[in-house]
Amino acid sequence: MIDLNKAMCRLPIMTNIIEGIVSDLMAGMSVVWVVPATASASDLAAELADALTGLGIEVITGHSGGPDGDGEDAADDEGFSHVTMEHLEGFAAEGMREALVARLEEQGRAATLRSSRTGVVSSAVVVSTDAAIGYHASGHEYISAHWYWGCLSTAEMSILAHALSQGMSADPIHAAWAQSVVAELAGTDVALLAQICARWQPSFGEDELLGILSEYAARRGWTAEWLRIHTNGMQESFRPGRRIKPIYPPHNLAPLFEAGVLEWRPDSGMSVHTAALAQTGDITEIRRRIWAGQAKYLMPVIDRERIETYQYLSQNAPGLDEFVRDLRSRPSRPGTWNNSWAASEWIELIMFIDEICEGRFIAIRRRADFMRMRRNDLAHCSPLPWEHFRMVLSGEA
Repeated sequence: MIDLNKAMCRLPIMTNIIEGIVSDLMAGMSVVWVVPATASASDLAAELADALTGLGIEVITGHSGGPDGDGEDAADDEGFSHVTMEHLEGFAAEGMREALVARLEEQGRAATLRSSRTGVVSSAVVVSTDAAIGYHASGHEYISAHWYWGCLSTAEMSILAHALSQGMSADPIHAAWAQSVVAELAGTDVALLAQICARWQPSFGEDELLGILSEYAARRGWTAEWLRIHTNGMQESFRPGRRIKPIYPPHNLAPLFEAGVLEWRPDSGMSVHTAALAQTGDITEIRRRIWAGQAKYLMPVIDRERIETYQYLSQNAPGLDEFVRDLRSRPSRPGTWNNSWAASEWIELIMFIDEICEGRFIAIRRRADFMRMRRNDLAHCSPLPWEHFRMVLSGEA
């Protein structure tokens, strides 16, 4: 079975994030890396430690050096590069946060000077689930704040879902369901991806899915009442086009981010974890996510088959292009059809078979009508049941 967290850490997006943190540490900056409760902080820290070790930098777990910089001369004498890594779980009191950030700022100042003078790395990194530490750190000159925020898109989750499905089923259509529907439902949560893949078969119903999601939310401690209170201020102001990711989560939504409820993806902007939606009964949005995963995967498949069907009929039933040109110019369809379209639409192919082919291509006509209806379902945001999803990919009608 694939180690999903390790596979996630090896994705290009995560590799780039870790390289950015390593670059800051090499320059002497202190680093605060803020992660939500749903992220595997230990795996992320281990991957960062491996990257540093690979560069010949020793990783020391714990806390070293004080705000007065007493360790500077000793580090120069020792002459070896090291990074101190702390993993803080839970939340610190306000005064403790300020003291931690002040210490990291002073360590960063001393380490930056030391690095520029001697080339010796002696930086510090703190991995924390406390968003307030990240907010405090973001305004300091010698601290670089990094956020596990908007790291994984649906494309990255699709890669993980496909890899996971390979160890669970040899059926390529089941794998397609995982990398489209399950990847969309999982959002940015690798643990939820594993849960759905392991427990929800495509042929299962909606109730089974909602049960799995609600159980997951309960294990996380997300009650319906808590979610309603904290998601009340989530509404983004309307703007058309693609959403731009904020550098860090909005301050008023920090509790949601820390718990792992607040997500951000390039294709959907800020959103609520799917398990939290199930806990509050937002079935409409869950169905929309099932549709979104299907539409991204199936619409190109349906369109490719339309073009191939057009090419097959053109070769085996002369007169298709003339029929379509005539169809589009009929008085009953003024301005409806664009004569420059290269390949006929599904309904045009069906009409050609009905009116011109005299009983031939019945199986193709049945398949074309099925694909036309599935394309219309997806075009109108209606998710397909598993059987129709399977039939689109299997070639059945």
